[in-house]
Amino acid sequence: MHGYHVMTLRTHHSHITSILFSCPVLKLLGTGYFHSDPHPGNLLKTPSGDLAYLDFGMMSEVPAARRFALIGTVLGLINKDIPLVIGMCIVYM
Repeated sequence: MHGYHVMTLRTHHSHITSILFSCPVLKLLGTGYFHSDPHPGNLLKTPSGDLAYLDFGMMSEVPAARRFALIGTVLGLINKDIPLVIGMCIVYM
């Protein structure tokens, strides 16, 4: 895999930071998989500008019901809907 370790990059830090935060969340919520060890040594910026994960030794999967509960809980917290938060925790957790 060709690329540059994330910590060695000197430019476009806001773009890389945005990718570093959004990529794991989108992967978790969309597919249920997440990388449990995404430190800079396990991440490369490819020549095309994509983010590449390395070292898949620490991966896990979250079932769909738990992902939906996570989304519902966050929405409940944002909207200050405590019954929704409690309901998500009781039903899905």
